[in-house]
Amino acid sequence: MVNQGWQACHLLAYSKDTLAGAIPLYLKSNSYGEFVFDWFWAEAYQQAGGEYYPKLVSTIPFSPVCGPRFLISENYPEPKKIKKILLKAVKELTKSKSYSPFHCLFPEQTDKEFFTRYEFLVRKGLQLHWHNQDYANFEEFLNTLTSKKRKQIKRERK
Repeated sequence: MVNQGWQACHLLAYSKDTLAGAIPLYLKSNSYGEFVFDWFWAEAYQQAGGEYYPKLVSTIPFSPVCGPRFLISENYPEPKKIKKILLKAVKELTKSKSYSPFHCLFPEQTDKEFFTRYEFLVRKGLQLHWHNQDYANFEEFLNTLTSKKRKQIKRERK
C-alpha cells in the first residue's frame, strides 16, 4: 500500500474568541490522491535543486470536486478580510517551513478570483463529465453517434 501522505495542517482565523474562518490544508509528502498529476513538476523541481515535497495543499482528499476552500463563518461581517488573513498565513507558513509552493486544487470560481487578486497563479484545467441519458446498454449509446465516431470507438475498444 502506498503511503497517501495526508497530514492535516488546517489554518483557523479567530475574531476575538470566535472562529471566523478556516482554510483546510494538508501537508503532503507525495501527490497520491490529488487528481492533479504533478509528478513531472516534482521531478523538474528536484532536478533544479529544490525540494518539491513536503508541499501544502488545500483540497478535498481523494476527490476531484470543485468547491469552496475558504470556510467563513456566516456570523462574520467581513469575509474578504478573513480570506486575506488566511492567505497571508498560508504564505508565511509555506515560507517559514520551506515548503514548496502552496497548491489549491479544484477551488470554486470566486476563490480562483481571490487567489489571483493576491498574487497566486491559477492553473487552467478542464474536466469532462459524461452523463448517461438512460441508455439501456453501450450499443444503444453508440447508435446515437455518427458512423465515423462509432467506428472509432469500436476500433479503440478492440
